[in-house]
Amino acid sequence: MPETRFLIVGGGPAGSATALTLARAGCRVTLIEQTNYQGERVGELLSPEGQAIMASLCPNLFEQFYLTQIGIVGTWGSESLSPLAEREWWTLERRAFDRALAEEARQAGAELFTEQKVRSVSRRHDGGWSVLCQDRHLEADWLIDASGRSSQISRLQGAQIQKFDRQIALVGLLEGDVVAPPDMVLETTELGWWYAAPVDSQRAVAVFITDSDLDKGDAGVAWESQLQASQHVKDRFGNLKTTIKPWRVAAGFSLLVPGYGKDWCAVGDAYAAFDPLSDLGIGRSVDMGFKLGSFLAEAAQHRLEPDLFSLYEHLGSEFRAHADLLLQDYRQVQRFPHSKFWQRRVSSSPHESPLRVRSQGSRPGRLIFPEGQRFECTGCGKCCRSKWVARVDITKRDLFLEKRGFQSLRILSDGRLATNVRPDGSCVFQSESNDSCELFGEELRPDSCLQFPFMLRETPDGVEVGVSFICPSIQKNQGRPLQEYSQELEGLLARRSPNVIPRMVSVSWGRGLNWTQYKELETFLLDSGPLIDRMRRLRWYLIVWLHNPEEETPGLLGDAPLENLQNLEAIMATHLMSRIESDDPDIRQTIVEKLLERGRVRLPRLGWSGGVSQLKLCLWSGAKDWLQGEVERYLRSLVQRKFLLLNIPLLHNLCVLSALTDVVQVYTAAHACKRGATRFTEEDYFAALELVESEVVAYSRPDRLAQSFAAWHQSLYSSVSIPAP
Repeated sequence: MPETRFLIVGGGPAGSATALTLARAGCRVTLIEQTNYQGERVGELLSPEGQAIMASLCPNLFEQFYLTQIGIVGTWGSESLSPLAEREWWTLERRAFDRALAEEARQAGAELFTEQKVRSVSRRHDGGWSVLCQDRHLEADWLIDASGRSSQISRLQGAQIQKFDRQIALVGLLEGDVVAPPDMVLETTELGWWYAAPVDSQRAVAVFITDSDLDKGDAGVAWESQLQASQHVKDRFGNLKTTIKPWRVAAGFSLLVPGYGKDWCAVGDAYAAFDPLSDLGIGRSVDMGFKLGSFLAEAAQHRLEPDLFSLYEHLGSEFRAHADLLLQDYRQVQRFPHSKFWQRRVSSSPHESPLRVRSQGSRPGRLIFPEGQRFECTGCGKCCRSKWVARVDITKRDLFLEKRGFQSLRILSDGRLATNVRPDGSCVFQSESNDSCELFGEELRPDSCLQFPFMLRETPDGVEVGVSFICPSIQKNQGRPLQEYSQELEGLLARRSPNVIPRMVSVSWGRGLNWTQYKELETFLLDSGPLIDRMRRLRWYLIVWLHNPEEETPGLLGDAPLENLQNLEAIMATHLMSRIESDDPDIRQTIVEKLLERGRVRLPRLGWSGGVSQLKLCLWSGAKDWLQGEVERYLRSLVQRKFLLLNIPLLHNLCVLSALTDVVQVYTAAHACKRGATRFTEEDYFAALELVESEVVAYSRPDRLAQSFAAWHQSLYSSVSIPAP
C-alpha cells in the first residue's frame, strides 16, 4: 500500500496544526495557503485555554508573539461596567503568529506553498485527488479543508453550511496612543454588542457584532455610527484612528454537514465556527487540527481507513455543548426588550436552536397536519400543572411585573423568562379554586399558551403541525380534526416564526442527507408494519452507512443483528428511566443494574419499589395489544412532528425513540403497581405518557445520553459484545 499523501487547503491555525501533527508523525503533507500572510487577519486574542493548547503543541515557540496581557470587563448583564475575567488573556501579533505556525509545519517536513488559490478540485480515475492551484498542479490521497468559514473545498463535495444565526462583525483596527486599561471591553447595545481591546501601546481593535439583516449601508459608516452610539468603547478607544476602512466579516456560529466523506474532511472553522463571544477562536482551531492530524496519522501508520465517525461524533458533541453555553450567555441580556437582535436570542423555543429562523419578510409554508389526530380543549388545566413551561415574550416583561410584581415571572436557567410557578408546580396565574387561567383572553397570555398543544416545525415542505401528548384530549384522540385550527395557527405564525429545519439533515455529527433522502427514510419508518421493527433496522442501516463514506445513501435492505439491537433497546430504556428518576449518578447506576438483573428496583421519583417480575406480570395481565397499538401511535406522532430532526443528529434521536417503547410500557405497569393493581388501565398509560413526554421527549432532552446510545451502536458495529438485558 503506497504511503498516504495529505493535501491541506488553508494555512490558518487549524490547517497548520493539522499539517504540523501529520508531518511530525512522518506523513507526507502539503499545505497550501492563498495569501502570503501579509494581509490583516481578524482574531487577535488568545484565551488561557488557547495558550495551554499552544504550549502543548509548540512549547516555548509562540510567546514571542504575545503582546499585551488583558482581562475582560463588560456591561453584559447590567448597565455598569463590571469585571468578567482575570487578566490572563493575550493579544497576538496575528499575522506573524499564523506564519510561524505554518513555518513550524514546514520545518517538521510538510511542503508549504503560499499565494496558491485553488482553481479546481477533481477525483482521479485511480482514486485520490487532483488539485489545480494558481501556478501548480498537486495530487493527494486525502484532501483536508481548512479554508475557514467559506468551507470552499467541502462545498465542492456537496456539503452545506448550517447557519445557526446571522451574525456579522464590523471590524475596526485602530492606532494612536492607547491610554485605555489592559482590558477587553464587552458592551451590549440595542443593535448588538462590542468587543474592543488594546493590542499594544499603539494599536487596538474594536469589533461590533450584529445580525446581517440589521446592518445596512457602507461598512465604515455603519462602524463609526455604532462607535458614536456606544459608551464605554468610545470612552476608551474614541481617541484612536482607524488604520484602514472598517470591513464586514461573518461572525455567527455554524456547522458543516457533512463534515467528511470519501477521502476528505473539514477542520477548524470550515467544519464548526463560533462567534467571538465563545472564546473558542484560535485555540480551538489549533486543538481540532491536532486531534484530526493525530487521528489520520495513526490510521495511516497502521494502513487502516480512519474511523472518522467516532472523531466527528466527539467534535460535534463539543460543538453542541459550547453552542448551548453560548446561547445561555446571550439570553442573560434582558435590558433591550424591544431589540430584534436580543429578542431573537431570548424569546426562543426550548431546547432548540433559537436562531435558525426564516429570513425577514419571508412567509411560512403551508400547514401540514398529521392524519387522524383530533383535539378539543376541555379546560382541564393539566398543562398549567405539568412541567411544561409557559415562556413570556421579553417585550411583555414590564406588563407582567405591573400585574403581579416579581411573583409573576421567573428567569429560567438559560436566561429566558417564563410565568412563575407555585411550590406544587402549578402556574401562578392558574386559579387555586378551579382550573381556570387568570390570563385567558388577555393580551398578556403567552404565545406558548395560545399555541399549546400544537408544536410547529418549519420544513422545506411546509409547517408540520405536531401535538403534545401531555394534553388528555391528544392522548385520547378526542375532539375536532386538527385542520379546523388552521386559522388560529396561521395567526400565531404571523407573530412568531417557528424553528426552521434545514434542507441538509445531520444523521451523525459528521454526515448528513438532503431533504429528499430524509423523506425516503421517514416514509420507510411510517410505512405499513410494526414501527419498532423498522426503527431497529433503520438504526443498523444508518450505522453501517456512517462507516462507509463512499455510499451516498443508506441502503434499506439486507440483514441486521436484530437480537443485539433489541438488547440495546432494553439497555437504553433502563438508562432513560434512571435519568428520569434521579440526578444522583449512584442511584441511576443502581436502577440500571436492578432493571437489567430483573431484581427488586426502587423508582424514587415515581415513589414505587418492587420486583421487575411484578411489572412484567402487570403488563401481561392487561390489554397488551391495545397498549402496543397506543405506543406505536405515539411514536408515529413523534416521527410526524419531526422529533428525529431536533437539535442532535437523527441517529441519536432515533436511538431515544427506539427506547421509548420499553420505557412507556414499564412506567404504565409501574403506575398500576403503585396503585396496588395487578392490571394496568388506560389512565396508567396516560400517566406514563405524560411523564415520558415532559421528561424525555419535549422539554428535557437527553442529549448526552443519546450521544452514548450512538456510541454503543458504534461498539456493536465494531463487534464488541453487547450485554444481554
